[in-house]
Amino acid sequence: MMMSKHRSSLTSERLLRVLRVLRAAGSRGLSIIDMMMQASVSDPKDCIYEIRWNWERIGYVDEEIVSEWHESVNGVRDVRYVLAARVAEVA
Repeated sequence: MMMSKHRSSLTSERLLRVLRVLRAAGSRGLSIIDMMMQASVSDPKDCIYEIRWNWERIGYVDEEIVSEWHESVNGVRDVRYVLAARVAEVA
């Protein structure tokens, strides 16, 4: 049986803070640094992984966290995370 490496509650305050700031960011999304500062979590990537792993157990069926690459004017690339509507799969 495969178990998640994470042991925190799925309703833990740190996960809820990450979801709150992602929802507030809307379609512009947030970088890891933005999430660290706004949600006050030291490792937002770990939170994103944990949320994605247990997404439907948390109760989110109409949304998903999407990773998008962005490039700044000086050529620096970073990943932004966006809470977006889930697209229905076509069979």
